[in-house]
Amino acid sequence: MVPIRDSLKGRLPFAFVHPRSEVPSERLFKEVQRKVRGEIGGIASLGGMIQGSRIIPKTRSGKTLRRIMRQLLENAVDGNFDSAVELPTTIEDAEVVDNARGRIREYFELAGKDLQKSGEARGKI
Repeated sequence: MVPIRDSLKGRLPFAFVHPRSEVPSERLFKEVQRKVRGEIGGIASLGGMIQGSRIIPKTRSGKTLRRIMRQLLENAVDGNFDSAVELPTTIEDAEVVDNARGRIREYFELAGKDLQKSGEARGKI
């Protein structure tokens, strides 16, 4: 999870999920939402979720590059989907960043033109 700007609450958690088995996206979203509320509290809500394979950039040692995902989301909120992000030399597969960028673009296009909607309205894809 990485933070995403929200006009109402400031920042909300945004999930990138790579499920091991086929799970309906609605059910998975509800399950992640329940987990967020359980861990953070009733005030918390999931700002959005993107589900898929090869969307989470990692280093060769297996660490998740949250900074890259956060930059991609910040660029998308500003409408700059193609803005460059600085990739570390330790990235395992740079193509994953392009996959994530495409899924983020798709998410925001489905969410509508109002990129500053509250997290409850943004939902999941």
